[in-house]
This record gives sequence, C-alpha cells and structure tokens, in this order.
Amino acid sequence: MQHAAWTEAVSRCAAFFGIAEKRLPAVLVLCLRERGDVLIQLRPETSLYKLCKKIASHPGYSPEDAIQLQERARLTALVERFPRRRRGRYEWRKADAPQEV
Repeated sequence: MQHAAWTEAVSRCAAFFGIAEKRLPAVLVLCLRERGDVLIQLRPETSLYKLCKKIASHPGYSPEDAIQLQERARLTALVERFPRRRRGRYEWRKADAPQEV
C-alpha cells in the first residue's frame, strides 16, 4: 500500500511539472533567482545523497556574484598589506588617511 501511494505521489508531481514518467527517476532543480529549472535524469546506480552533496559543495556562478568576488579580492589584497607577526597573525596599525571608495 505504501508503494502504491509513493507511485501515485511521484506520478502527480511529474504531471504537475510536465515531466514525462519515462524520464524518471530524476531530480528537478528550481532556481528561484533566475526563475529557471534543470531536470537531471538519474541512472539506477546514482546516489541521490552523493549528487546533492556535490551540488551543495560546488554552487553555480551567477553574473551578480562578480561584484562579491571583486570585493573579496579587494579586501584580501588590503589584508595582505598588513605587516604579519608570528603564526600568520596581523598587526593593527592606524591608517594615515582614509581612502576614498
């Protein structure tokens, strides 16, 4: 009975998202930021756990991320200019004059 309920739930989800049942099993990834989706068909030997772990550990790139990456590089360069003490710690020093941003 549980298997029949699971089959019915999967069939209804596939119909709702417009996925042909012959393409199942699959993972549907929805991107809310770009309002797009990707359907990833799974082979029988594919571990859904391992797939999700890989996706989570390697997020995709978005054009909006460029600003954050540039800011990170700028801040890293500023930190690298600080004089280092032992064991990679940085010393605080007073800025001569505030920099224009």
